Amino acid sequence: MSLRIVFALLMLAGAAAIVAPASVDARSTPRCHGEVATIIVTGSDPVVGTFGDDVIVGSSGSDNIDATQGGIDFVCGGNGDDLIKVQWEGSWANGGNGNDHVEAWRGATGLGGSGDDEVWGLYFDSVVFGGSGNDNVYVEEGWGDGGSGNDEVRGWYAIEMLGGSGKDFLIDNVGSNSDLMDCGSNADTYFIGSPADQVLRRCENQGV
Repeated sequence: MSLRIVFALLMLAGAAAIVAPASVDARSTPRCHGEVATIIVTGSDPVVGTFGDDVIVGSSGSDNIDATQGGIDFVCGGNGDDLIKVQWEGSWANGGNGNDHVEAWRGATGLGGSGDDEVWGLYFDSVVFGGSGNDNVYVEEGWGDGGSGNDEVRGWYAIEMLGGSGKDFLIDNVGSNSDLMDCGSNADTYFIGSPADQVLRRCENQGV
């Protein structure tokens, strides 16, 4: 496992409590990733971040949060089936509970959380994790980890593709030549579209 993955896992572990009160005062501002919220979602309308650094905490419902405008942003979806987008290295998103769609662009880190999630890592060393549940993880030019559950991890020029625990299906698309494919524990299936200098680990069944 690369240092990049280890570092991101430590970041995620430090935010195990996605939304926590700043004090015992019930009126205190909620937090995300250890930081006090600057935007708190209260309704069902889409929420767009600012051009600066944002800390956005979602509602108990299904939220639509776009934090790709600029700055280093932290987004916690909370409950519900959320759509979350973050961008740039240092930015971070956690879908929380529910079946979420999380996109981490251009170096950001994204976690699906619990539920059956769809998580995208798009361009420039993004790091994405499916979390618990049966997730679909898509990674282009970055790192992708399915986490627990029976996941599908699909890569395009990925640096690392990890299945995690569960019966996973890892797919390296035609012409992609991702660097490392580690299917993880359990009986997993993999497909390599264009075999080259890839490293395969713990991948039992080759698909067609």
